[in-house]
Amino acid sequence: MPRKAEYARRKAAGLCPSCGVRPPAPERVSCQECLDRMKERKKERDEERKAAGMCTNHPDRPAVEGKTYCQECLDWYKERAEERREELKAAGICIDCGQTPATIGSPRCQECACKAYTAGRRYIRKQRHARHEAYWAQKEKD
Repeated sequence: MPRKAEYARRKAAGLCPSCGVRPPAPERVSCQECLDRMKERKKERDEERKAAGMCTNHPDRPAVEGKTYCQECLDWYKERAEERREELKAAGICIDCGQTPATIGSPRCQECACKAYTAGRRYIRKQRHARHEAYWAQKEKD
C-alpha cells in the first residue's frame, strides 16, 4: 500500500499514522512514543548540521556565522516575529507572553512590562560598567 494511503487509513482509524499501533497523543496526530522518537531524530540531525556549519532547516545552505540558520531563514523568522507582534498588538494582547491583555498605552501586560523594564535597566548598568572599565583601562595605558 502506498505511504500516503497507509497514513490516511491509520489516521482515519484513530491510530498513530507513523506506527499504526497506538492512539495519537492529545491534540496531536502521532502517538507520544513516535513524537519522542521524531524529536530525538531531529535533535541528532540538527546537531550534525550545526557541526558541519550548515542551516538546520536547509542542509544545502551554510549557516550565518554564529547562528544555526541561513540568512533566508533568519529573514523569514524575523518577518514572522514582526507580523505576530503586530497581530497581537492589534488584538490588544501582550506582545511578549501572547497570553494576557496588554495594559492601556503599552504593548505589554503589567508583568511583562516589569520584566522588560528590569532587563533594560540591567542592560544599561552593564553598558555603563563596560564604558567605565574601558575608560580606566585607557587611563592606565596613558
